[in-house]
Amino acid sequence: MHNRDVLAPPPEVIARAAAWLVRMQEGKLTTEAELQLQAWRLENTEHERAWRTAMQLQEMMASVPGGLSQPVLSRQRLDRRQLLSIALLAAALPVAWTAYRQLPALTADYRTATGEQRHLTLPDGSQLQLNTGSLVDVQFDAQQRLIRLHRGEIAIQTAPDNLTDNAINNLTHKRPFIVVTPAGNIRALGTRFAVRTLDADITQVEVYEHAVALKPAGIGIETRLDAGKKALFERKKIHFMADHHQTAAAWANGQIIADNQRLCDFIADLARYHSGVLRCDPAVADLRISGVFQLKNPLQVLTVVAGTLPIRLSRITDYWITITSP
Repeated sequence: MHNRDVLAPPPEVIARAAAWLVRMQEGKLTTEAELQLQAWRLENTEHERAWRTAMQLQEMMASVPGGLSQPVLSRQRLDRRQLLSIALLAAALPVAWTAYRQLPALTADYRTATGEQRHLTLPDGSQLQLNTGSLVDVQFDAQQRLIRLHRGEIAIQTAPDNLTDNAINNLTHKRPFIVVTPAGNIRALGTRFAVRTLDADITQVEVYEHAVALKPAGIGIETRLDAGKKALFERKKIHFMADHHQTAAAWANGQIIADNQRLCDFIADLARYHSGVLRCDPAVADLRISGVFQLKNPLQVLTVVAGTLPIRLSRITDYWITITSP
């Protein structure tokens, strides 16, 4: 069996098929629209495969009792096209897991694209910054202040919390501030800190002021991490790292700072902000670089680096660049 027979079509193809299905459900297509749909289906086999899956999905949805489908279709945070895209992705894959993993990208309260950064003031006055390629949910209620980091990196400056509960004689109480990641929880202890998901199983935490309490998902005990410290943790283990440098938080100011850093490590960091591929040839990987660079234009950073180190930028396009020896 070929890979193309078992892998889902690209997300943009799935989204397009979902869009056509929505149009059909909203009313009969015009002759011109029918011709456009037919032309799209004939462009390549992936279009036709996505469309056939859409038709199968339509039949499945038609057989679902209205009382069951209505609660889902009425959710405010997912429009019909998004729901259909998710369902099409699930139907096109051998398993529905990949579709499930796509949900945060559609439902997250806040997100940033590659190279984008975003600053938010939360309801309690705390400051939240999202780094490149991040997905975050924010849930504040009477019991807690919760940030759910699905992917990417955030920096947080917490504000004191005194919530007035009118139901209890106007008494005030402090809600815990918690960041939830796939690997576990981080509870702020009046602090400034950063959290990054390195993959689905590992979370990195750096503390800049005061402290946080780490609680891996598979361990019921919290462990304190003080200012100036850094740790990686998995579901059942915490790895304490060498003390971090404040240069690690430079991204929050739109900068990337290198201090005698290996070129390959610097390029790996910069690649997070580049919409494309940046590769470092092993022949130049161990060159050292120092400096302060602005993250708004990764291509300009590469040009500056190429002017100071004995390297060459080998371009296929601006999307795909390899750093090689001259």
